[in-house]
Amino acid sequence: MQNLKIMEKKERNDAEGTIRVLILSDRLLKEAQSLAEYLISLDHFEVVGIALNRQQAMELAEESNFDFLIIAGYLRVFDSYEVIAELRGLKKSFQTVHWAILDSLILEFCKQYQIVLTFDRTLPMESFAAFLWECKYDKKGFEEGQRPKKGHAEVSESNDQKLYQTVHCRSLH
Repeated sequence: MQNLKIMEKKERNDAEGTIRVLILSDRLLKEAQSLAEYLISLDHFEVVGIALNRQQAMELAEESNFDFLIIAGYLRVFDSYEVIAELRGLKKSFQTVHWAILDSLILEFCKQYQIVLTFDRTLPMESFAAFLWECKYDKKGFEEGQRPKKGHAEVSESNDQKLYQTVHCRSLH
């Protein structure tokens, strides 16, 4: 099966302000496609492709730069998680996000493969887009040697803990 390459170009410059994602999923193809279509519909988001396995992810990564590798659900072929280390070995600059129903299995994969960002895929896609935007902003701030704004990594006192998770990066470590 060929990878589902999306490369939607919308008269955008390559400057700051565009978030590029690569989606990897070998089970939740409809959900991955829906996520890709949603992100493409937004300004400032680009989906470089949907990879169905490790090899396709590597091929897409050779062709494109991206800010986030989004793993949709757990991967049925566990070896596919090794793509994270392989991409890091190529000196690709990206963050990995596990977009899944967060349970003990997913958290164990995150720990094993050093995935520090998670997002509950049962929450609205709009919230996920906001989460990615916030995470990229924080990453940029750290690269420039700036400290994150107060409250970015603190526990929210709000009544809606899920809402907090949608607008703040969350580290498992």
